[in-house]
Amino acid sequence: MIFRPAESSKRIVDFYRKYLLTTFKTNKDIYNKQLAEQLSEDGVISKGPYISMSDSFAKDNSIRELIEKGLLSKELLKISGLHLDRKLYKHQVEAILKANSGHNLIITTGTGSGKTECFLLPIINKLMLEKENGTLDPGVRTLIIYPMNALVNDQIRRLREIFAEYEDLDITFGKYTGETEEKYIKARSLFLEGEGVEPKKNELISREQMRNNPPHILITNYAMLEYLLLRPDDNVFFSKDKSSKWNSIVLDEAHTYNGAKGIEVSSLIKRLKAMLGRDNIQFFLTSATLGDKNLNSKIVNFAHMLCDGRFDYTSIVRSYTIAPEKPETTAKLDFSIYRDLADRFRNNISPDKMINWLESKGINIIESGNAEKTLEKTLFHMILHDDFYYEVRSQLLNKTKPLNQLATDLGLTVDDITDFIVVVSNAQIDGDKIFEARYHMFIRGIEGIYVTLNPSNKLFVKKMETYIEHPKSNDCGFRVFQITFCHNCNSTFIIGQTDNGYLVQKSKYNDEYTPEVYLIN
Repeated sequence: MIFRPAESSKRIVDFYRKYLLTTFKTNKDIYNKQLAEQLSEDGVISKGPYISMSDSFAKDNSIRELIEKGLLSKELLKISGLHLDRKLYKHQVEAILKANSGHNLIITTGTGSGKTECFLLPIINKLMLEKENGTLDPGVRTLIIYPMNALVNDQIRRLREIFAEYEDLDITFGKYTGETEEKYIKARSLFLEGEGVEPKKNELISREQMRNNPPHILITNYAMLEYLLLRPDDNVFFSKDKSSKWNSIVLDEAHTYNGAKGIEVSSLIKRLKAMLGRDNIQFFLTSATLGDKNLNSKIVNFAHMLCDGRFDYTSIVRSYTIAPEKPETTAKLDFSIYRDLADRFRNNISPDKMINWLESKGINIIESGNAEKTLEKTLFHMILHDDFYYEVRSQLLNKTKPLNQLATDLGLTVDDITDFIVVVSNAQIDGDKIFEARYHMFIRGIEGIYVTLNPSNKLFVKKMETYIEHPKSNDCGFRVFQITFCHNCNSTFIIGQTDNGYLVQKSKYNDEYTPEVYLIN
C-alpha cells in the first residue's frame, strides 16, 4: 500500500461528485449551485475513510501437508496453481475438515481472509476423489451463486489461475450469466479479444458447450438461476440422471440475501432442490459481515431459512488471529522515520538503499537472505519495539474508526497515520504481517434530484413530498417534484404521474408507473 487513502478517497468522491454534476446539469443556475453545495456536504454521497486493524491470521498446514496426512486427494499435487507449499490459515483448514465430514458451512471471516479457499478447496478435492475413482463424467457437481456478475467474473479468473498449469483437462468449469454467448464461435471471438489467448478446453465459455457437456463447477447469479430453472433447454443441468452427482451449492456474499431478495433466493433454492429430488446438498455460505459470536443463533437461523438446510453452531467458521510477542523492552521511535520511509516507498526506492538509510538512522538491521526480506524483517522488528505501535493497538485493535478520529485520538495528522500504515504494510516475516490494516470507504448512489418551483426554488438530493420553509408557521409548504434532464439541450423537466388531477412522485419500480415529463421554462 503506497498511497495516502485520504487522498485516494478524496479523488474517488471528487470524481463521483463531478459525474453527478455533469449528469444532472440543468439550465437553472440556482439549482446547479445548490446541487454542488449539497454534494459537497460530508455524508451526503460518501463516508470515510475508515480504518480497521486486526492481528495476522493464524497459520496451519499447507495443502501438501494435508495430502501427506491423507486429508486431501493426491491428485491435488498436480495443480501447482493451488500453491501447494503455502501455509493455509487455520480457519481454512477447519473449513476443509468440516466440509470433508459433510457439514454445511457458514464462513464468516474477515475481508482478505481467504474465504474463497474455504469452499473451493473442498470442492476441487471432491472432484479429484471422483477422478481417482473413475466416476468423473460430465455433469454439475457444484453450483456457485453470486449476487452480481462482477463477482462471477472474479471467480472465473480465480479458477483459470488455479488450473492454468494443470495438464489434465478433466475438471471443467463455466459461467452462465446474461453475458454468456449462445454459440461457441462468438464466445471464442470475444474471449480472444478480452483475454488475448485461446480458452483452455476445461473452461466452457458458451451456452451450447455447457448444455452439451455440463461443467463440474457452474457459476451464475441468482437472477440467471431463475431462468435456468424455467427454460426447458437448460433442464440438462438438473436432469434426474445427473441429479445424484450434485455435491454442493455455494452462496457467496450471503448477507446480501436479506429482505425480499432473501425470500426470493430461498424460494429458488427450494425449487432447485425439488427439481433435483435432493435434500442432502451441502451448502457453503460466505460473508465477512454476518455478525460476531453473540449472534450465532441468528446466523444459524438465517442460514437455515435461506437454504432450508441443517445448520448449527458448529457450522460457523470464524478466523483465528495471533498477536506478535511483545519484547521485554520498547521505546518511542522518532516518528519522522515513518514519514521518511513512507516517502521512500512511494518513490520506489530500492530495498538496498532503504536498508542503508535505516542503518544510518541507528535502526538494527535483521539479515534475512535477500534485501527485500531483510527490509521486511527489519521493519517488523523496528515497529515491534516502538511504543507507538502499542498505542495504535490500544486504540484500534479489532475496531473500525474514522481515520480522522484515530489521528485526533493519537495527536497526529491523517497523513501521519497513513504514513505509518504504509510502513506497517511492508513489515512482515515469512508472510506474517505485524498487523492487518484495512481502509474502508462508503459511497452511495442517490435516488434522484428533487426541486420546488417558483418562488421557492429549492433543490434536494433526498426524496421528499413537501418542503416547509418555516415549520413553526401555518405555512402549508411547497410541493416537491422529481426532475430529469435532456442531455442534448440541458433542458430541465419535472417527472411524475398524474393522480386525481395532480402530478405526484411515483416509484419507477411500481408496476403501474407510466411517467410523464413537463418542461420547466
